[in-house]
Amino acid sequence: DGVQIAMKDMRQLGEIEAADLRFVLDQLERLDKSAKSLVFFRRLDFSRIAAVGHSLGGMAAIRACQLDTRIKACVNQDGGTPDGVFLQYPAAKPLKQPFLFIEATPAITFTDQQLAERGITRADWDRNAQAVADAQERQFRDSLGGSYKVQVRAPGMNHMSFGDALLLATTPEARQRALHNMLLTMDVTRAFLDKVLKSEAQTLLDQPNQPASEIKVEVFGARR
Repeated sequence: DGVQIAMKDMRQLGEIEAADLRFVLDQLERLDKSAKSLVFFRRLDFSRIAAVGHSLGGMAAIRACQLDTRIKACVNQDGGTPDGVFLQYPAAKPLKQPFLFIEATPAITFTDQQLAERGITRADWDRNAQAVADAQERQFRDSLGGSYKVQVRAPGMNHMSFGDALLLATTPEARQRALHNMLLTMDVTRAFLDKVLKSEAQTLLDQPNQPASEIKVEVFGARR
């Protein structure tokens, strides 16, 4: 939409959202122990907590995982910056949780004229895109074993396909495509969480790359 947010502001927002998430966990733990009138009193399973977010929320989920080992799995849905899929914080520790990055493809593209209107050359755009790809590759390579990068390549897939906004499209065909793509991202997310949190085998992640598959899966993680 043309709105630009300074990196320092994105880091601040990510820190705030991560703090919000951790606050909710604190309150749930308190209620689980003390709120005898609530139906979930002493029924919450804090050994199976995941942080999941879209766009900036996805990077905030990663930040929460860096700060809080109560969280056992981390999902970033199409959130990225020139620094990669992690917001860069001083002395940030590597993730101790497996994580999933789901990327909508194709990525945003611009014509030469559109780039020129933004004061950017094609060479600069390509150079920046390669720098982002290299940063992501380094982060994935250093991730915990059992981490995944999944590219969703279904027709009509874009950054907004992870939520329900596109279900308001004006034609039945566009609405059906939006529903299909949203459910596909939900299937990938659920498969990852069931594998990490429930130790369930997941064909969608481990045997997905048939010729007509709408997803491309890469397994990352050298650390154990």
